[in-house]
Amino acid sequence: MELEIRKIHFIEKVLKINQQDILDELEEVLRPRSSTFSKKHDFKKIAGIMIDENANEMLQIIEDGCEKSDVDGWQ
Repeated sequence: MELEIRKIHFIEKVLKINQQDILDELEEVLRPRSSTFSKKHDFKKIAGIMIDENANEMLQIIEDGCEKSDVDGWQ
């Protein structure tokens, strides 16, 4: 029941929005996506969300996995 009450409160807040840019942003957030990362995302919004240690580890994994060629794999 709490979920339904929260939805109603949310709808009430949306009805009070008077700024086009805020409504546009809210619509973008609520728009269904085929993937979790939209082409419209600004890179600056996601930059810096990963600590350097994790980013370096991920970069190393990508480099290790992508820089190898399996010549026999194409046969």
